[in-house]
Amino acid sequence: MGYVDCPKCKVMFRLDGNYLEDLEHNSSGFTNVLAETCPRCEQLIVILVRNLEEFENSKGPLADVWYETIYPKSFDFPTPDSEVPDEFAKIYIEAGLVLPHSPRASAALSRYCIQHILREKAGVHHGTLANEIEQAAKDQAMPAGLVEALHTIRKGGNLGTHPNKTADEQEIIYVEPGEASRLLSLVERLLDFYFVRPAVDQRFKEDFDRKYENKTS
Repeated sequence: MGYVDCPKCKVMFRLDGNYLEDLEHNSSGFTNVLAETCPRCEQLIVILVRNLEEFENSKGPLADVWYETIYPKSFDFPTPDSEVPDEFAKIYIEAGLVLPHSPRASAALSRYCIQHILREKAGVHHGTLANEIEQAAKDQAMPAGLVEALHTIRKGGNLGTHPNKTADEQEIIYVEPGEASRLLSLVERLLDFYFVRPAVDQRFKEDFDRKYENKTS
């Protein structure tokens, strides 16, 4: 059997051959459906397996088998670093997975995640998301590129609706072409700024301090 990458956590693992359905199997090749579970994150993965080359003899087909993951669809954005808390990482991943199917749903999740990050890490005063982004962008420690990205989203995005409304109260917000992808990219950059970079800097400091102590002891 071959190997596949988990669309959720990107770990590569070997297929065990848990066939769900033998769709086609004859002298011209075969088509099957496999169900696997990722050994790391336990994500259910459904794979289409094909080999349509002719069999030369009883040893089997000459060409390699072709595998296509049909569920879940691949996550095309960087997966969250392990330093990112689950409460943020799960929303970000969900927004990315739903993006190909519903940009509006993805944008709504990204808006919610952005607001959640800013309230927890930037200490903004509660208001509309546009207002909270404006507050967070005043942080002098924030890189200029990220500040610019925040202002771009604030000016061009549909952020006036309050993300904390219930499903019955929340109106469906129009999403400009490409807006959902830009929102998801902004979430990724905020996660890096507030969680990943500080953790990397802290590890660097600890390593430096440890080496300095060893030299002076």
